[in-house]
Amino acid sequence: MIENDKMIVHSKPFLSELKNYVATGSSYNAKLGQTDDLISATLLAIRMMAVLKDWDPRIYNTFTQAEQIDDYEAPMPIFISSNY
Repeated sequence: MIENDKMIVHSKPFLSELKNYVATGSSYNAKLGQTDDLISATLLAIRMMAVLKDWDPRIYNTFTQAEQIDDYEAPMPIFISSNY
């Protein structure tokens, strides 16, 4: 997706993890002493979008149309506190 300009990465930690993500046998992992949490989370999100696309194309269209709208505003973040 990055190579085809379908995803633009603005996260320095994510780019750092990508640089340390290497092939190990028939799989990929972070180099010894490095992490790959952000890559794993991204792969899960992309996989979820692919499953949703097959389940209901209207959901996928919502994702693809959101990036094409010029006046799109991202939703407000959700903050959860354990203090009541």
